[in-house]
Amino acid sequence: MAKASVRKKASTKASGGVIIRRAKKEDVPAIVAMNAELLRFHEPLDKSFGIAVSDRALRRILMKHKADRVATRCVRLAVAEYSGKVVGYCFSFATTRLPVGQTRRAVHVQDMCVAARCRRRGIGRALFDDVAHWARSRGITRIEVAFAPANKLSSSFWQGLGFRTYLIDAYLDI
Repeated sequence: MAKASVRKKASTKASGGVIIRRAKKEDVPAIVAMNAELLRFHEPLDKSFGIAVSDRALRRILMKHKADRVATRCVRLAVAEYSGKVVGYCFSFATTRLPVGQTRRAVHVQDMCVAARCRRRGIGRALFDDVAHWARSRGITRIEVAFAPANKLSSSFWQGLGFRTYLIDAYLDI
């Protein structure tokens, strides 16, 4: 598979035969499988990522969560499709802040995952470009993401796109 590039359209055919498009209901099982893969990947990084339900319950919860968001207006659930199969997805949503600061609206990237066999081919970048286009089409000029610093792959990806740290989330187990 060749590297993906993306044009600024709702459904985009990228180089290498990769298509970036809005997710459909029939994409949800593939998205759920990748979301479970993402959760399992993070488990060894921090115990808070540990999955506390059975595989069956996990699939059921993720199916409902993703299916409920496919057609929501303030949510962008996009997929990367290659040879008729979903090989990546990005789940993001628009947020509004209290009207006291200069930045009132932003898009937050909640999840992004590319199947392990398809990484390092530009698919993540193509999914990000789709989110950026979606944000700009709504007059939003800021994109935010939270990622685990222990996830070196994710850290280098987001920092490589130019993301800078502005908040640090912290926790205390008591």
